[in-house]
This record gives sequence, C-alpha cells and structure tokens, in this order.
Amino acid sequence: MLEVSSNVPAIARCQHGNVARNCEQCQQGKAGNGEVVAQELHDGLPVISSEEFSRLYNTDVRALGSLTAATFDFRGFVRAIQGVGEHYVDAMATNGLRKDEQQPGIHVGTDGITNYSYNRPMSSPKQVGEYVVYIEVPGRLQKKMGVVCKYDSCFTADGFKKQFDTDDQEIAQIQVQESGHIVVRLSVDPKEDTLARQKAKVIHDAITKYIENGGAVEQIKDRVADLEERLQDVSSEDLMGDKKVLQQE
Repeated sequence: MLEVSSNVPAIARCQHGNVARNCEQCQQGKAGNGEVVAQELHDGLPVISSEEFSRLYNTDVRALGSLTAATFDFRGFVRAIQGVGEHYVDAMATNGLRKDEQQPGIHVGTDGITNYSYNRPMSSPKQVGEYVVYIEVPGRLQKKMGVVCKYDSCFTADGFKKQFDTDDQEIAQIQVQESGHIVVRLSVDPKEDTLARQKAKVIHDAITKYIENGGAVEQIKDRVADLEERLQDVSSEDLMGDKKVLQQE
C-alpha cells in the first residue's frame, strides 16, 4: 500500500526550488528600482510563469554533480498567457526519481485542470474540475525494471506479452522509445470537496515516495485507488496530522 506522509499540507516551494517562506533569494530579490520583490502567492502556494516552470522543469541537477537529488520539485500554480487573457494550471511536479547516468529518471506531475476530456484554460485556480497524475518513465528505466509503460498504464513485461499477444522484440522496440506514461485521473472532486487539493497533494507525495523507495510502478494505479478510498472521509485535521496520522496498513 502507498505510504502516506504525515507532513501535510504541501510545502510551498519558490522558483528557486526552496521552501518559499525561507528562501533568501526571494527575500533578497530586487526590482530595477531597488525595491524588494515579494514572492507571488496564491492560497499560500507560489505562482510562477509557464516560462519559469519550463526552465526549472528542464534543469537537471546532475550537471551540478548530484545523482540522487530530485531534478525539480515544485508545488504551486503556473500562470500563462493564452489569447487575450491569463490562465492557470494548478501544478505539482517531481522529477529525477530513480535517475542515473544513463537516464533522467521518472517524472511525476499532478495537474489541476478543468476536464481531462476537454480541458479549457482557467482564468482562476478556483476553476479546477479534476486532478490528473501523469507519470513519465524513460525507456531505459522500463527495460531495467522489466516493465512496459504503454496505453496510459504500466505492465510487467511478461504480463504485457500475455495481455497484448506480443513478443520480446516488440517490447524491446517500445522500450527504446524516449518514454512511456501512466495516467491516473483522481476521483477527488474539487467542486464538492474543499480538501481536494490537499488530498491530491497527499497522493502525489505518496506516489513519489513509493517510487523513491523502489515500489513496483505497475502497481501504482491499484495503490492509488486504495489510497483514494482511505482518503474519502478524512478531515482537515487528519490531513494536517494534528489528530491522526494516515499510516501504511
């Protein structure tokens, strides 16, 4: 079962990758006129531009000599300009899980969007209609783990061969591709559940920790479903860890 951290709610991180309230770079940032530039926040979480998000997302700390730290770890809102107005994506992203010298590691992204089937630009983060988790697994890592990630899911290599009547050669061709994806549409309803984002954050962090700890990626969907069931009737105090810690059974 996915392990649930008791350190909830989300830690707000700034564009420098630091805890927002403790970031000296944000606090010491200067505008052209010498005034201090405050970190923009929304609902207590940082807001950054889509350009800044893309720059940070594509920054690889392995170039700095680190082979174990997450490449990018962000919790907040991404703002972009589309057409004549602004729109937002409620985003959580963690990169570089299980990375090594040959491949960049697994990416886990959780987006708050209007609708998976027909996603419309949001003028406000309050328009989030659902949360979707996207897990990107490099081909080299799939081969190393003996799995195949295709059709928005992940399978053991043997399981994939049986289910789709294929062979080792086809699996090898799939695994030499750049990456495969696992997509999980969460059942939490932001329109009905005031704790939806907190629950989505718990699930995102649980997936991240599960992957970091060597969990079988082909089991992620089943484990998320189990975790969502456990999160249905929790209170804000439960999620804050004030009265109860959600523990692995």
